[in-house]
Amino acid sequence: MFMSDTLEKQINRNREEQEALWKICGELAEYHEEIEFETALPDEVEMLERQKISNALAKTEGNQTRAAKLLKIGRTNLIAKMKKYGFPSVS
Repeated sequence: MFMSDTLEKQINRNREEQEALWKICGELAEYHEEIEFETALPDEVEMLERQKISNALAKTEGNQTRAAKLLKIGRTNLIAKMKKYGFPSVS
C-alpha cells in the first residue's frame, strides 16, 4: 500500500518541525548554561538575604525579633545584616 502524497508531505513536515524543536531545545540549554553563572555567588547570596529580610520584616510589620525568628537567625545577626545592606530604622 502506498502513502498518498498529502500524507507523505505531512509526515515530512512533522519531521522538520520536530527537528526544529530539538534545535531550539539545544539552543535553550546552551543559553541556560551561559546565564547560570552570570551572577557571582556572593552577589546572589546578598540578593537572597535582602529579599528574605525584606519579606520577614514586611510580614512582621517591622518587628525585628519576630522577623529574626522567621528567618531562624538571632536578632543581633539580623540587625547586623540590616546595617550591612542599608535597611532603614535599624535599632
